[in-house]
Amino acid sequence: MNDAAALRAFVEAIEHHLGRLRGREVVLSPPDFALARTWHAAGIDLARVLAALDDHAARHSTVSLSAVRRSVEAKPDAEA
Repeated sequence: MNDAAALRAFVEAIEHHLGRLRGREVVLSPPDFALARTWHAAGIDLARVLAALDDHAARHSTVSLSAVRRSVEAKPDAEA
């Protein structure tokens, strides 16, 4: 899979997951797309992003990429 296709799959997976959490279809805003693109370029695992969204949704009524940025970008304990 080329990089553009990989980025598209990464973003679409996030949109789909956010849609399930919000109960409606989601298209990332330009700032959220830029954040997802940055995470993809940095090699951040999709599962890590989705888990952060799930954790946030369990505690808050609204969920967004900006709301989970700190937890997604934090170094895992194994790398600390």
